Amino acid sequence: MSGLQISPAPPHGPNWRWWFVIIGCPVGLFFGTVGFWLYAGQPAGLLPWLNALYHAGQLFVLHTPYLERPMNWCLEVGRWLAAGVFGMTAISALYQLFATEWRHFRVGFAKGHTVICGLGPRALRLARCFLTERGASRVVLVAPAASADDLAACRAAGATLILGDPGKPETLVRAGVHKAKHLVALSGDDRANVEIAVSAYNLMKTRRADGLRALKCFAQLEDVDLRASLQRSGAFPKGDPSCEIRYFDLLDAAARRLLFDPEVLPLDHGGILKGEPRQVHLVLLGFGRLGRSVAVRAAQLGHFANRKPMRISVIDQDAERHEQALLFRYRNFRKTCEIEFHQLQADSQRARELLEGFCADGQSVTSIAICFDRDSLALEVALRLLPVLKENDIRTAVRLSHSPGFTALLNETSPPDIRFYVRGFAGTEDCCCDDLLGDPLNEELAKVIHEDFRQKRLKEGRDDAVDFSLLPWEKLDDGYKDSNKQQADHIAIKLHGIGCTVAELGEQKRPVIDQFTRDQIELLAEMEHARWNAERYLADWALGPSDKARKITPYLVPWDQLEPRIQDYDRATVRLIPTFLSRIGKKVCLNEPVRR
Repeated sequence: MSGLQISPAPPHGPNWRWWFVIIGCPVGLFFGTVGFWLYAGQPAGLLPWLNALYHAGQLFVLHTPYLERPMNWCLEVGRWLAAGVFGMTAISALYQLFATEWRHFRVGFAKGHTVICGLGPRALRLARCFLTERGASRVVLVAPAASADDLAACRAAGATLILGDPGKPETLVRAGVHKAKHLVALSGDDRANVEIAVSAYNLMKTRRADGLRALKCFAQLEDVDLRASLQRSGAFPKGDPSCEIRYFDLLDAAARRLLFDPEVLPLDHGGILKGEPRQVHLVLLGFGRLGRSVAVRAAQLGHFANRKPMRISVIDQDAERHEQALLFRYRNFRKTCEIEFHQLQADSQRARELLEGFCADGQSVTSIAICFDRDSLALEVALRLLPVLKENDIRTAVRLSHSPGFTALLNETSPPDIRFYVRGFAGTEDCCCDDLLGDPLNEELAKVIHEDFRQKRLKEGRDDAVDFSLLPWEKLDDGYKDSNKQQADHIAIKLHGIGCTVAELGEQKRPVIDQFTRDQIELLAEMEHARWNAERYLADWALGPSDKARKITPYLVPWDQLEPRIQDYDRATVRLIPTFLSRIGKKVCLNEPVRR
């Protein structure tokens, strides 16, 4: 099934075979009736016509009465149309009956395919993504149960559906997991996804086909604490030759896209320069899982050239409980940014007055993210704020998780001025392979940064058998990987702070920057240390004599309190930013002016 084209048409619309049946049946009946009537000598009266109609109907079951004379052309046309309709109906019926069995049969011979445990819009979107964007040879969906609509949707997506408990090894064997390239555990329950990952890991130990690379298993875990605990536990060793387990959260991926996509709500508004007097202010309406993910991502990366801390304002009807839950998980969160909670109904007069005040605040560069679970409420709040947004030039992103129609309304059919100020995000249609496999450019850049750090520390005499942060990328703990990915993400914010941006190597329009001035290096190094501090605070590190096992470091201090030797580490890293980017096909260019 390589190269399969996925049709965007609804799965229930009739295809060309049924159109042939729908049109051919009355046309064949008409010509057959006229043909039999002419063959009988054109007798008058109703009864001859009814006899002709009866014989014409028999043509559709491939029965023709004995005819002594040659048939006229009308009867010939009707006879062959009837035979065609019969044959097409039979073929279509047999296809409907045996297509699923045929797909299941071919799964037994599949290699290097993708298995997705789960069903629904996100699973189907991922199936299309793997087939069209990642070149998967085949995608197999596994679910405990499915409706006729689910089966039709799987066929339209080009995927094979297997029914059974995905947590059981025998079901995974039927799906060909032991010969697959990717396994995605995408059920709605964390416990079930962990069970799938464990079953797959154990299965690979005994059933992995020779000559195939390790299975990459991606398990969706919404519980941040469970994900962190599993990563730290080492339950699934890194670099295992049979199965590699990774964890992901689609809402965290949506939060990252939100803060980096220049078409939606970029965290630094396209560039916060050193002399910018205003403070970056992110307003969050709704603080469920998505709102919290956005806040954490913003705290990790919201460190700008003007040295002003990121300000986050939360409006939620249950703000006090959400505040305590955030601080329970990230007790040092307030050390990374300024955050305030307002316990208000988002559609109340007090909330509207507060939002209007935020928008009109000339001391802030403000943007708004509406993260409600209810799409209709999120869209209503955004549209009611639209006059204030346009008056104060404020960007707003609206979570539209279940309503593709709403997303199209904002992103496709609305006037250009509305699309600039209000954008939809985190919809089902946004779910893609990069959310699982990682942003290729971000990961490649993170690898380059890590390898540079690793080689320098090894030359200093450090031992990767003692310091696990120096292990090769393939064996590196997910926490250290994420640290490098955060550093890679922050490069764009750093460059914006000195009036530069990341561009393709082949771009010729803007001047290229091959090296930075001393002042620029100093500013970029200070920004990198501020980002590093926030990363360590959010990972629950503390200040004190160095003890990595207990997450204690002596460097968790402001830039001007660092000893020069440690400052030089950051200077050396930021000095190499053009080199890092060149290794992934990018370069540093002067930035274009941004619209505020």
